[in-house]
Amino acid sequence: AAAFPAFATLGYVQQPVPPTAHPYALAAAVPIDDTGVHDADGVRMIRIGTTLFDHPVAQAQYGLANVASFDLTDDQRFLDRAIAQATRLVDTKVVSRDAWYFPYLFDFALHGRASETLRAPWYSAMAQGLAVALFCRLYAVTHSSWWLTYAGYAFAALTHGPSSSAPWTTRVDSAGYLWFEEYPLLPPSRSDRTYNG
Repeated sequence: AAAFPAFATLGYVQQPVPPTAHPYALAAAVPIDDTGVHDADGVRMIRIGTTLFDHPVAQAQYGLANVASFDLTDDQRFLDRAIAQATRLVDTKVVSRDAWYFPYLFDFALHGRASETLRAPWYSAMAQGLAVALFCRLYAVTHSSWWLTYAGYAFAALTHGPSSSAPWTTRVDSAGYLWFEEYPLLPPSRSDRTYNG
């Protein structure tokens, strides 16, 4: 695959984060009784009308919360639930350009605007990054190397630029800056650079 184009930087220097300060740590465990929308396997879903759809961000976030709950309690039920979320991501992935993308299989009107509707399947850098985090946390807890392999495939999706025929979530804008798009649109200049995504 071609190398991702060079992009501008602001000169910030990365600093290591102590393992005890990871951003997904919790002060208290999530409830063991899941009152959120989930399917029969305990995987987080979104309900649109009467249909349940996979929601990659919700699944990865819930998986991370359950790993953090396992860290606090050593209750295997939390780890099992985290693995169920991660397994669903793996089972529903789309493979493109030697990378794994996690699809949204429902249309979504960005900011409620029909003119900015993302059509299924669509992809999100937020889902990619959270899936990488979940797979890495599962590797750290279980020491099972396949989670690290999965993290690599999910991360690879962040190295591919816009395409009209393949999934993408990452672009370099006209000023030369790198963006991980939560809501990528074509042409890429229409993407709204949702910063927190």
